[in-house]
Amino acid sequence: MKPRKTVYCYKKDERKAYTLLVVLIILLMFMPSKMGSSWNQFSQVNRQQLVSIIKQNHGNPKLVQAVITVESRWDTKAVSSRGAVGLMQVMPSSAKQYGFTREDLLCPAKNIEAGCLILKDYQRKSKTLMAALIKYSGGAKNYHRRVMDAMKDIKKDKENELQRETEGL
Repeated sequence: MKPRKTVYCYKKDERKAYTLLVVLIILLMFMPSKMGSSWNQFSQVNRQQLVSIIKQNHGNPKLVQAVITVESRWDTKAVSSRGAVGLMQVMPSSAKQYGFTREDLLCPAKNIEAGCLILKDYQRKSKTLMAALIKYSGGAKNYHRRVMDAMKDIKKDKENELQRETEGL
């Protein structure tokens, strides 16, 4: 005896499938886009919240902002080829030592908290900021210089923002 071929009939559900597809497309069209992850693409509220979290967790907010700029370009969903996660590109193995899980690192606030704890610890144990940043980056080439350049850019952006505000008065 030959095995019977199974024949599926999709005609009945074809209309339902198209309707569902159209509904999904419409929903996606009207959902607010969270794509794009540079610092300037955050809304004012999110920017203020992130800066507030940074200030609560580190004494030098510009340094942390520069680290985030260099590490992830403010992409909250960034994952490196080596497995570092989130804004501050924290390695799950390092975060575990400070009581954070990999899932915690996917939350921007907890990622910043974990990254700041690690960075502060490296700063405390190192003789110089350069040594702490090299340790934080895992030895990446020119990392210290890139962070310092990002800090200068942040300072320039703040100065330009203040200048625009005062011109509007």
